Amino acid sequence: MLQIPTIDIKSCPWCDSIEEQKIVSKTYDFTYLTCINEFTYVKCNSCKCYFLKNRPSLETLNIIYPDNYSTYEYKKSLGLSYKLKNIYSIYKIIFTWYFSLKHLSNKNKSTIKIMEIGCGGGDYLSLLKKYISFLSGLEVQTTGIDFNCPKREGIDFSISGDISNLKIKENYYDLIVCYQLIEHVRNPKEVLKKMINSLSISGTLIIETPFLKSVDASLIKKRFWAGWHAPRHWAIINPNEIMKYSNELGCLSKLSWTPCPYMWIESIRNLCSNKLKKFFSISNPFIVILFAIIDYLLIFIGFKTSNINIKIIKK
Repeated sequence: MLQIPTIDIKSCPWCDSIEEQKIVSKTYDFTYLTCINEFTYVKCNSCKCYFLKNRPSLETLNIIYPDNYSTYEYKKSLGLSYKLKNIYSIYKIIFTWYFSLKHLSNKNKSTIKIMEIGCGGGDYLSLLKKYISFLSGLEVQTTGIDFNCPKREGIDFSISGDISNLKIKENYYDLIVCYQLIEHVRNPKEVLKKMINSLSISGTLIIETPFLKSVDASLIKKRFWAGWHAPRHWAIINPNEIMKYSNELGCLSKLSWTPCPYMWIESIRNLCSNKLKKFFSISNPFIVILFAIIDYLLIFIGFKTSNINIKIIKK
């Protein structure tokens, strides 16, 4: 492992505040071991956003997102858990149709336009191919992804070395999906604005992002919580701030929590010895099912999970 170059971030990436910031965690890249740097997360006193103080330089993207990054090679590395992931994606698709696109029920589904920003290997989009004609995916890099394989045919994939420089059509998409992406960019508010501008009237934006005030984050020592995902998560944004800004841009927004067994499993792995890591693995379907059930139960009794779902509708 090597020491990678970093940039000292003086102001909050969400609100630009330079008020005194409290250190909340010092952690490492436990998941992919891409570098030996210790990474420091601080809390903005103004907007309550948590952000990475020593952010990796942009030229290190190919290092901190290695070829074995999970969203790039999920099928190859996870076997049965890949099928579970597809089942979960189908659940998201059902959630999308019946709770997010009901207002489009009279529209020909073959004309609905969907974009996924931060699409990884395009697995979610590939499941929609049978039903939707206009599908687009945007990803940071091509490393580790074969966009030319048959299951991805017919999907318009594009590559951006830095999604912060997002360029997509305005007033065009009926649905934009942004799963676990906004925490990876250096100017999240600008990216959010561009996504909203790209929605058609009554279009929907679905954002999923980590939530620090969850049960698993409270139980697991802060440096080992998987939600930090250092050094790839650059800002964990206060969901109220996302909703407030969306409303200022003329949208309606709604907040909910969804299961995220990955957070439990990866957090426990960060605490475990190498022998136990083989058991507590995202490739172990029984462990995935167990923690999915735990999260569903927590949601049912009123607790919060590490996975926030924010639905934004453009008026």
